[in-house]
Amino acid sequence: MARVKRSTNAPPRSIEIVPADPRPRQSAPRRDRLTDLVDRMTADVVLSHVPGQRVLDLGRGIRQLAEWVEERAASLSVVDASDLGRGADVHLALPDEQFDLIYCVRTLPHLGRDDETSISAARSLLAETARVLRDDGTALIGFDNPRSVWGLYLGLRNPTTVVEGGPLVVDSDRGLTRLDTLGRFKRMLPRSLHLARLHGIRIAVHAPSLLAIPVLGSLAERFEWFARDRRLLSTFGAHMLVELRKVGTTSAS
Repeated sequence: MARVKRSTNAPPRSIEIVPADPRPRQSAPRRDRLTDLVDRMTADVVLSHVPGQRVLDLGRGIRQLAEWVEERAASLSVVDASDLGRGADVHLALPDEQFDLIYCVRTLPHLGRDDETSISAARSLLAETARVLRDDGTALIGFDNPRSVWGLYLGLRNPTTVVEGGPLVVDSDRGLTRLDTLGRFKRMLPRSLHLARLHGIRIAVHAPSLLAIPVLGSLAERFEWFARDRRLLSTFGAHMLVELRKVGTTSAS
């Protein structure tokens, strides 16, 4: 079930992240420094697309992000990950071409209950994303990358999957986590969704303890922000955030 929240005309409340200056102010306690960094880098990309748009949050992968989006969007609809199910097919009870912007983070890699249903559910979700997105709209989709330091580590722990050449699927606290190369992800896309830009997140930092080291932690964080949108470096991100554009039949002609 989609929960619809509409923004008001009241001035936005103070929040921890602002797209124009995404580096944090020290305020509320955090879960850990690395998770916080990943969340802020992801939110910075999403929020840059939000103002004035009709937005859909698919999966609610970063719960606080919905609050930040609501303050800037014309409207916000949220479909929780639990509503997407664990089966091979995903169907959104939403009208066609309803949204200007759709974002889906920390959700696509955890669909399905095994290798087969995971891939089928991912294709189904991407097809539904294209259906409910308006022509020329934007979709921001996150997936996990096996060609990262983190992905290589998981691959060494699961060599059978790597040898077979399929997507890397591992057990996780979300049931399963599937890692896809960029090429494999692109092959899952419906024809109307075209890759416009790639953001690589968590390229070099893989332990929260590194960010806690004076000077070194600050330098590591600065490098992550620098590398996120660099064409070559971004391809090594543990978490890929791709910007897709929907090309309709009119635009294609």
